[in-house]
Amino acid sequence: LQGGEWRWLIPSPKIDMTAARNAFLLLSALCLLATPAGADFQVGVAAAERGNHAAAYREWLGDARAGNLAAQFNLGVLFESGRGVRRDNSKALEWYRRAAEGGFAPAQHDLGVRCENGFGLPKDPVEAAKWYLLAAQQGYPPSQTNLGYLYKKGLGVPQDNVKAFAWYTKAAEQGDVMAQYNLGAMLAQGLGVAKDRTRAYMWLLLAAEKEFEPAESKRDDIEDVLGDVEIAEGERLAHAWREWHGN
Repeated sequence: LQGGEWRWLIPSPKIDMTAARNAFLLLSALCLLATPAGADFQVGVAAAERGNHAAAYREWLGDARAGNLAAQFNLGVLFESGRGVRRDNSKALEWYRRAAEGGFAPAQHDLGVRCENGFGLPKDPVEAAKWYLLAAQQGYPPSQTNLGYLYKKGLGVPQDNVKAFAWYTKAAEQGDVMAQYNLGAMLAQGLGVAKDRTRAYMWLLLAAEKEFEPAESKRDDIEDVLGDVEIAEGERLAHAWREWHGN
């Protein structure tokens, strides 16, 4: 039951790498929760959904200059992808940083990923941990997962399995598949918490349901060493979790 941890290796799930339109749909939902959005912002979202990114840029620019964090983040998306504007990674980072410094969790996560991996910024795990923590404290699951990973590996923060387990738990409870997988792996090995194969199986079941292949494999591995009673209890716990979370 040994295995490596998983975390988000792309900047925050603002961009559906296969369908940019979905990115703006997701992003608009996140942004409306985080930042008051005026009429211009909504017109920009509608334009982006139609594939008219140049119009979206024009609508969001004013809001971004006025301090709308969601609009700032969206401009970063446009400049990074080259949709509606000339591709410019420097301008993209500038807008992402403005949104992050304003407290927008997806932008903070974005900078964390870049600092952790050296994507367009110097590789700096300490700086990555700073940005992840800011977003994680706002309840942003990808950052909670990645911060847990840093604690598990001792990257940018002191190695601490207990803190890793705690951050994975926060993200897993919100449905983050990588956190659910990592939580299952830690429970199976007794890292940062007492060994509990039944609860490990529960989390791996939940992650495997999302067709996350590493979870499917580890679920099968743990099934081979569990008894029928433990398997039934793990399935009961997974069912209770789904019921509690409305899944």
